[in-house]
Amino acid sequence: MEKRAVSIYIHIPFCEKKCPYCDFVSFDNKSEREIALYAENLCQEIKEFNAESADGVCASTVFFGGGTPSFIAPYHIKRILDTIRGTFNVLPSAEITIECNPNSLTDKKLAEYKSFGINRISIGVQSFDNDTLKKLGRTHTAEQAAAAVHAARKAGFTNINIDLMHSIPNSALTIRHPELLNLVTHVSAYALTPDQVPEAQSIREQKLVEKMLRANGFKKYEVSNFARPGYECEHNKVYWDPTREYLGFGTGAHSLFNNKRFSDTESYERTENDIFVETVMLGLRTTRGVSLDILNGKQKQIEELLKLKLVKITKNRLVATQKGFFVLNAIIRKLTG
Repeated sequence: MEKRAVSIYIHIPFCEKKCPYCDFVSFDNKSEREIALYAENLCQEIKEFNAESADGVCASTVFFGGGTPSFIAPYHIKRILDTIRGTFNVLPSAEITIECNPNSLTDKKLAEYKSFGINRISIGVQSFDNDTLKKLGRTHTAEQAAAAVHAARKAGFTNINIDLMHSIPNSALTIRHPELLNLVTHVSAYALTPDQVPEAQSIREQKLVEKMLRANGFKKYEVSNFARPGYECEHNKVYWDPTREYLGFGTGAHSLFNNKRFSDTESYERTENDIFVETVMLGLRTTRGVSLDILNGKQKQIEELLKLKLVKITKNRLVATQKGFFVLNAIIRKLTG
């Protein structure tokens, strides 16, 4: 029997210092004993996943997010990854990602990650400007960010993402170290927080970032994500496809499995309307868009959006235009309301 492919997310909620803008479950000032206890409990949670269900699935991606996974000792990461492999059939071709902060990423850790089978590094650069980093409450410098990218390449990682922010209040967008883009294969570029800067400024900065990335060989495939050919993030693509499944382990992690969405605090089965809204919302975030087949009865709304040049139709799919991506929430509301 062919096994079902799922993606696995592991939440590591620890960091050196919690950033003031961070909405994820994360903690600073935790002792090594507390971290070790969390890792132990997380491994137990993975082992206790329904054995019958686990036997029927294989893992196509694994993603360590946080928090700052690179903040904790590598042996915790290895233990968790070994537990995943002992519970699920992790495909040999699986994309395995770990999120890192520049100032907690060392040559030794990179070598260990590679020996564990991790093949994708995601570095939380956010900005290459020191003043902006201070405003964001980050604990690393622009120099450390650049050094982290070089170190990941030197360690043999060929699949490297960096996170970049724009639309930061009282901070002009500064593009520095553009030569580093030659070393990375993927960029996640997103606004700090909606409505904190004038909309015109946010759109202007997003356009500037996109222009820079296009000029350096990156192609936009989702509203905030850009990749070189062959380097789209396979794990995140699962989240944007409501027909695919994923399992989250750890504090605050969410799952979609057997048509149920659940976390450690809630669980519900999706209705037909839930699936429709998710399909439209998640599909329009990507450059693939959404099939016209599910938009029956929405012809009037589609025609209005076409006249405004916010969407286009390509191969029986409705896709947001460049202009439409900047007002995506309004488009989604119109089509799902």
